[in-house]
Amino acid sequence: MVVGAFLRHRLADDRHYNGETWDDNLQTDQWNIMKRLELGPRSLASTSVFFSFSNLSCIPAIKMRFFQTLVALPLIAGAVASPLDARATLQNCSPEGKQMIDNALSQAAKMAHAGANLIRTNSDYSANLFQSFFKTNDAQSRNRVAGVLDKIAAEATNGNQGVVTYYCTPEGIDCVDSHAFTMTAYGETDGTYGRIRTCPAYFTKFPAWSNSCSVLDQATSSLHEMAHTKGIFGPETYGYDAVHGLSSYAALENAESYAFFSKSAFLNCDVTN
Repeated sequence: MVVGAFLRHRLADDRHYNGETWDDNLQTDQWNIMKRLELGPRSLASTSVFFSFSNLSCIPAIKMRFFQTLVALPLIAGAVASPLDARATLQNCSPEGKQMIDNALSQAAKMAHAGANLIRTNSDYSANLFQSFFKTNDAQSRNRVAGVLDKIAAEATNGNQGVVTYYCTPEGIDCVDSHAFTMTAYGETDGTYGRIRTCPAYFTKFPAWSNSCSVLDQATSSLHEMAHTKGIFGPETYGYDAVHGLSSYAALENAESYAFFSKSAFLNCDVTN
C-alpha cells in the first residue's frame, strides 16, 4: 500500500480542491469527510491533510483507499508497504514526452538547488523571501525546507539511480480536465520510494518554462510533485498568490509553496508581502 498520494488539481479560478490518498487498485469510490485524519507513518510521523473550496476555509477531508476499504483511522508503522518496484526512471514516455520531462526535471533541480542555497546564505533577501512564503524564519523550519529541496535537487539529477519513478502517462488516474479545474499529475510515496503519474494536460496546457515568477510551468509543476515524493503533503493550495496567504504550519506542508519559493529564489524575484 502506498502511503500519501495526492491528486494535483490546477484550477481555472484558483479554487482549492482535495488531496487524496489511494491504493493502486483505485476501486472504492467513497468520500470520508472528517475533522482530522492523522496519516501515519508517511515518514514514520503523522500529518494532517486538508482541502478547501473558494467559499470555505480549511475544511479537512481525505479520500483514502486501503486494501479497497475506506479506513478513517491512524495508520501504524507496520502498515508501511514494501518499496515500489520501479525506481527513478521515466516510464511509458514518447520521445517528445521524455524530452519534456527530462527538461522539466533539469530545471526543477536548478530551482531546488537555488532555493536550498539561498536559505543557507542567511542574507536579508533570503530571510525576507523565506518569510513571505513560509511565515517564519526559525532555524528548524529553514533547515527543513532546505533539506527537502536538497533531496529534490539530488533526485531530479539522479537518472536511474534515484528512488522516484516518473510516468509520462496517467497509469490509472482519472484525469479530469474541465473549465473548473485541470488535473496535471499525481505524486505519491510509500515513505521511501516515490512515483509520479502524469495527465495529458501537463504536456498541452502549461509552458515548459516561464521567466515570470508567478506563472506555473512544467518545471515548477514537476518540482511540486517531487516535493510530494519527499514527504510534503496538504493543504494542497495552488497558485503563487494563494500560497502567500497560508499560515506557517500550512505552508511548510504545502508542495506548491516549495515550488514557487524555489522558482523565486532561482529568478531572484521581488519579495511579495
